[in-house]
Amino acid sequence: MLGTLISCSSLNSTTSEYKFDYLIGDWERTNGRPGTKTIESWTKTSDRDYSAISEVLVEGDTVYKETVRLEKSSDTFFYIADVPQNPNSTNFRIVEIGLKGFSALNGKNDFPKKIKYERKSAAFLHATISGNGKEVLYKFKKHPIEDVRKISQKYFNIVGDHEFPFTEPIGWSKTIFLLEKK
Repeated sequence: MLGTLISCSSLNSTTSEYKFDYLIGDWERTNGRPGTKTIESWTKTSDRDYSAISEVLVEGDTVYKETVRLEKSSDTFFYIADVPQNPNSTNFRIVEIGLKGFSALNGKNDFPKKIKYERKSAAFLHATISGNGKEVLYKFKKHPIEDVRKISQKYFNIVGDHEFPFTEPIGWSKTIFLLEKK
């Protein structure tokens, strides 16, 4: 992992440089299977907590969906996954954290046992899940809403927009523009 990593137990909630704000936004997987689209949409839910919806789509239909939360409890951060095949949340203790990413572990989980996020740049993110001799790399590209707005304004007048609540299943961008042709 790039950058300096430190133990989460030495962090406190006022250490602003170790927040996970770089995750906020809509990320599309670039190395998925042909015909599938994987999207992770991250939002900040409080000063120190974050949540995401991760969806896999095939021909526009959602075939898999999970939710993820990053939460701080006492002096420890947790990556908490809610997946359809498990009735209970799966908690991973974040054991390394830095300016460019974090690693989380749960040795009791079947797979994955380790989850690692690594920020490659403002627009690129890698997530790796691993354990039991297997490893899966997810390469993500960010789609900032500002870029979508800028491109739209080249060809259209934006006459209205609406941002949907995080929980609405309206699509992965969560924002809609009402456009008028120039």
